[in-house]
Amino acid sequence: MAEKRTYNLHIMNEDIKISTDTDPKRLRQLISLVEQKASEIQLSTKLVSNHKIALLTLILLANEITSMKEELNKKPKEEEDIEKRLLNLIEQLDSSMSFSEAR
Repeated sequence: MAEKRTYNLHIMNEDIKISTDTDPKRLRQLISLVEQKASEIQLSTKLVSNHKIALLTLILLANEITSMKEELNKKPKEEEDIEKRLLNLIEQLDSSMSFSEAR
């Protein structure tokens, strides 16, 4: 694990000091994402309170994360269904080949 570094950040017109082992490039990407989402919320809602904008941003990002997790959880089920169908087709092919060879 990387060593924690302390950063002085400026997000949504607020200064914040954090210590993290997150890669600086990744941290800049995260900050950019948060500021982009906050800006979208501010423009669409006309809110001026940074606190309310931050809360709505958190809810929006949490929703996106939850949706992505749900999609990822669906994938194994879909893959399992495909595997079962493929095995069924293989069995059908095997039995039809066996039937053809028996003739």
